[in-house]
Amino acid sequence: MNSVEFEAIDVPVDQVVVSERLRETDSATAQRISVSLLEVGQITPIEVRRVPNGGYQLVAGAHRLEAARMIGLKSIRAIIFGGDEVLAKLREIDENLHRADLSPYDEATFLAARYNLWKAIHEAESHGGDRRSVNWRDQVCQIVKLEKNKLNKRFAAETAEIIGVSERTVYRAIRRRNGLASHWESLRHTDAAQTGVLLDKLLKLGPLAFQDAMEMVSSGNSVEESIAEVNQKRSPKIDPEKILLDAFVKSWRNPLSESHKSARAAVKAWAARQGNRS
Repeated sequence: MNSVEFEAIDVPVDQVVVSERLRETDSATAQRISVSLLEVGQITPIEVRRVPNGGYQLVAGAHRLEAARMIGLKSIRAIIFGGDEVLAKLREIDENLHRADLSPYDEATFLAARYNLWKAIHEAESHGGDRRSVNWRDQVCQIVKLEKNKLNKRFAAETAEIIGVSERTVYRAIRRRNGLASHWESLRHTDAAQTGVLLDKLLKLGPLAFQDAMEMVSSGNSVEESIAEVNQKRSPKIDPEKILLDAFVKSWRNPLSESHKSARAAVKAWAARQGNRS
């Protein structure tokens, strides 16, 4: 992919447009940043790209921009991103993937989006086309199409190095996004979004049980409660009489065991009682 150039300037806050984002802005986070802006000023610039109408489109720094708006700043320090719209979306994804507080849900969302966008760009360029022909909106929300159930090794290695994780982490995140795709948006604000273990447990349920669990979630249950309830319903019911019968048969088949001798004596005693009654 081609490199891009950067320059930093002060831009009017009201001229920065925030387009579709993969991650929602958290008001509490923006509030904390606004306090920092008042106390120590802006430390990290946002990133924007110039658009034809003369304004700017946000690339990275949605929380910083929202914080500036909260306290009424007229301008904000920004790095001008020199790439096109497709590279800007890729930059947004990578900037978020570097965040330490990224939830397992958001990590899976961004990595799956990165793979689809990365693949579309490379396919366009390898066929002599232009990456600007890639519609990123069509790519970032799709299920990842794996090749023989495996990620492109080049992508996995490149992405793992860029964001500082293992290739296994990259694959696991995309597997979560793919496997839970039918209810992915519904999981955004649940307890599973913050807990990778719960996302993996949902994956293990299978399609039908997953559907049942999500119906419980839509009724107000937590994901953890729903998983437990579904698993309880699927567990075979314990029949005490069958357990006793199985134990009896097992012991009866072993004539040398003490339990066999006890069982044989009990049967003889029962037969004797039946004979006396007749």
